[in-house]
Amino acid sequence: SALASVVTANAATSAEDISNLNVPELAAAQLEIIAVNNAQATSITTLVSSTATQATLIASNTKNIATNAGVIANNTDAINVNVVNINNLTPPSPPPPTSPPP
Repeated sequence: SALASVVTANAATSAEDISNLNVPELAAAQLEIIAVNNAQATSITTLVSSTATQATLIASNTKNIATNAGVIANNTDAINVNVVNINNLTPPSPPPPTSPPP
């Protein structure tokens, strides 16, 4: 049948393809691919670790920014109190002398 002849032809082609394969060359190529994959895995691990470190630093910096904002607010309040105190301690300036009419 036609199907049987196609199967037979495919089997012959496959056998020829297999005999043409350079197994050591393919194995070497696969080892190169494995080495690249391992390097990429190491790189990904490093990136994940670095990302976690950066997340920790960002959280710490966010907390420090909030703390600094509180310190700035307290300092602003203290400055305003000092300005009021200075104004209360400083006697008013006398009015400037008026010049007599000509």
